[in-house]
Amino acid sequence: TIDSAIGSGNGFATYDPTQQIYHFYSYNNYPQINQIFRYFHSVDPQTGAQTRVPVTGFDDFREFEYDALKQKFYCFRIEYSPTYGYSFGEFNPANGTYQPLMVGVDGPLNELSTYNSNQGEMIYIGLDGNGAQTLYTLQTDSLTLTSIPILTPGPQNFYDLEYDNNLDRLFAVQG
Repeated sequence: TIDSAIGSGNGFATYDPTQQIYHFYSYNNYPQINQIFRYFHSVDPQTGAQTRVPVTGFDDFREFEYDALKQKFYCFRIEYSPTYGYSFGEFNPANGTYQPLMVGVDGPLNELSTYNSNQGEMIYIGLDGNGAQTLYTLQTDSLTLTSIPILTPGPQNFYDLEYDNNLDRLFAVQG
């Protein structure tokens, strides 16, 4: 069984295909003591072995992705101060710390990110300044962010993005 993880959901998980380990972020809210405990879990699906590392600080993370070539974790963090927004950074699962690499980026919509390890790109769908869905590509080496407006007819309801590093191809599920 996996340790209790009350708050885990869309965009809180990623998979390391090299070591075949499933990773996810969780939080447990205890209003009676006014505390929230945050953890980063790593689970070996073959053996069931797991580790749980406390996450430092009061952080709201989204869209964990794993770079199989660099063996690094990337994610977004909601920033509440000085103004609401997102930062993009590297997450260290060994000690539960986050290193922001870019602050003030347009954030992702839940469950709409993927990682291209071949090119070192975080790919995600977010809203631009006008509220339109936009496909973003963030180069993790140069921290260059590019955006392409999504010009599909009708409702733009995307449910998932995945990048196949073997085929070097992006897939999206739209409904």
